Amino acid sequence: MHYFDNVFRLLKKASVLGEKIENNGVTLLGRANTWLRRMVYTRLFPPLDSSDVNLLEEEIGRTFPESFREFLELTNGLNVFFR
Repeated sequence: MHYFDNVFRLLKKASVLGEKIENNGVTLLGRANTWLRRMVYTRLFPPLDSSDVNLLEEEIGRTFPESFREFLELTNGLNVFFR
C-alpha cells in the first residue's frame, strides 16, 4: 500500500462527522466545534491529471520529484484541521 493511501484512509475517518463536496471539487471532511465555537474541517483539493502536472512543470521550468507528482495526482493540496 502506498503511504498516501494510509494518510487518506486516516483522513477519511472524519467523514463520519460529515462530508461535503463543493462546486469547485473541494471535499470537506468532518465537522467539529472547537472551543472558539468555529467549525474545523479537513479540506482536500481535487487532483491534477498528469497533463496538468506536466504543464505546471513547463511553466515553472523545473521537474517535480516523483513523490510530489504522485501527490498532485491524488490531491492538489490539503488542509488538515482547517477553519
